[in-house]
Amino acid sequence: MAGLKRLSGTTLIETLVAMILILISITLTFGSIINIKRSFNNDLKTFAFAVANSYLNQVDSTLKEDEIIDYKSFYIQIKREPWENHYDLYVLDVKSVSMDSTVLSEGKKILRCSKKGQSITSEIFAK
Repeated sequence: MAGLKRLSGTTLIETLVAMILILISITLTFGSIINIKRSFNNDLKTFAFAVANSYLNQVDSTLKEDEIIDYKSFYIQIKREPWENHYDLYVLDVKSVSMDSTVLSEGKKILRCSKKGQSITSEIFAK
C-alpha cells in the first residue's frame, strides 16, 4: 500500500515536469518564429525609409489634404497639420506602414507657409 501512494505521487510530479518541459519548448518555438518573421522586414524597412524620406523632401507646404500612396507591400501616409497655434507653420508627417499595420518609418518636418498658402523656404526648420 505504501508503494502505491508513493508511485501515484511520483507520477503526478513526472506529469508536472513533462507539462513544464512541453510549455518551455512551445514558448521557445514561437519565440524563434516571431524573431525570424521580424528579421525579414529589414529590407522592406530600408526601402520604405528611402521612399518616405524622398516624399518628405519633395512634398512642399501646398499639400491641402492628407494623402495615401499605395505600394505593393506597404503604403505611405502624408499628413499636413497646423503646428500649435501658428497660422503659418505646419507639420508635415510622412509615415510608411506595412500591410499588417506595422510602422516601418516615420519622418516629420516643419514647413512655413505664407498667408496665401504658398510655400516659403522650409530648409531653416528641417535642420
